[in-house]
Amino acid sequence: MQLVGAAPGAAGGQLFERAHQVITALIRRLELAPGETFAEGDLAERLALSKTPVRESLLVLRQMGLVDARAGSGYTVRPLGDVVGLWRFAAILERASASRAIAEASIAGLDPRIRGFVATDPRVAMILGLILGPASMPPWASEASIDHYVAKLLAIHRVIVGCSADPYILRASMHLQVDMERSIRMALAASQAKGIEPPNPDDTALAMAILGRDTDTADALLVTRSVIAAWVFEALELAGDPPSFAA
Repeated sequence: MQLVGAAPGAAGGQLFERAHQVITALIRRLELAPGETFAEGDLAERLALSKTPVRESLLVLRQMGLVDARAGSGYTVRPLGDVVGLWRFAAILERASASRAIAEASIAGLDPRIRGFVATDPRVAMILGLILGPASMPPWASEASIDHYVAKLLAIHRVIVGCSADPYILRASMHLQVDMERSIRMALAASQAKGIEPPNPDDTALAMAILGRDTDTADALLVTRSVIAAWVFEALELAGDPPSFAA
């Protein structure tokens, strides 16, 4: 799917896609920090791209609510808004997805990206999609371990939401995930600074409950996912200003 605002033509579209992916990744990884102001030309030079695909990407990111245009001063990365509301909405989507998956128990109807996990044995493949290897503790030990921890938390959300195959739920989830990642990375930095131990995000049992159509167990396990949200709230509240990782 080509994003709205992509430059016309194959070459222009490829440059736009590259610019969009890289700029979005910079925002997700806090390399363009919440509240940071930057000029279009400086960003284009940083990415070794012309201004046109960068401008097209910034237009889309404005539509997504990730950056704001500032007259005479370039662009500003939008700060995180209501983090509590963000994670509560994510929990609502997860619960709705799990409920629908349990009711329908249909692998054939899964989103294609999730169906790749269940090509052979649904239970084994779903567990593999959730675990992504052992958690690294502390997760800020290296950049790779930070990336691994973030990917694990987001993968759990994507797999649960993907179980529903509901296009409205999937679309809503996609809009949440950039801010979910930003909040997780900020919470990790704050946890490092304040000595808070992040939760271990292993939800293998939840996948088993969903695929086994065990409503009671799935409900109980979804409640435990609030531990992750509570950690994010606590860490960011203690941090005050946007935190950064210690050298």
